[in-house]
Amino acid sequence: LDFEYTVINFGCVLNDTTKTMLVKVTNVSKVDTAFSWSFVEDEETAKSAATARKPYIPVNQVFDILPIRSYLKPGESEDIEFVYYGHNNRRFKGLTVCEVEGGPEYEITLLGEASQVGFKLDRSLLDFGKVLHTKSEEREFHVINTGKVAFNYTISTKLVSRPELFEISAPSGKVFPHEKQKIVVKFRP
Repeated sequence: LDFEYTVINFGCVLNDTTKTMLVKVTNVSKVDTAFSWSFVEDEETAKSAATARKPYIPVNQVFDILPIRSYLKPGESEDIEFVYYGHNNRRFKGLTVCEVEGGPEYEITLLGEASQVGFKLDRSLLDFGKVLHTKSEEREFHVINTGKVAFNYTISTKLVSRPELFEISAPSGKVFPHEKQKIVVKFRP
């Protein structure tokens, strides 16, 4: 069998969410191939490393593989679905083995982490001062992602008494981990 990847890194997901990745498996042999997946886990070591803050979680409650068994004719390919379940503020590394009936075993490493959204604004007030009705003024601020998870944002003007006087450069978007998004607000009286 030939695998598109031998390491699957799910990156960092939002706590209590899942992420799925597809990996193409191709039968490059000249014979029909039946195979199945299993997880490799040293349960005793994992349990002894567990703490009250980071309790033991079995690998099959962190990762999943679909289908768990399959069959490919020579030259056939199939997408195998690998799923990661993001447990609160935890990082996991797992190992799965693809066992071919009457043939070799293939190992795939699984990596995943979960975290919460963290962000801040570099200022909480935009003061435009006195602006002539024939002029316009601009002020800027940044939405800063202080966390490990990308997030989408939308700026609402619902609480502004006269929103038509404001123009916002990026009223919505996505901020990636440890990056910032510049927002320019233009006031036109």
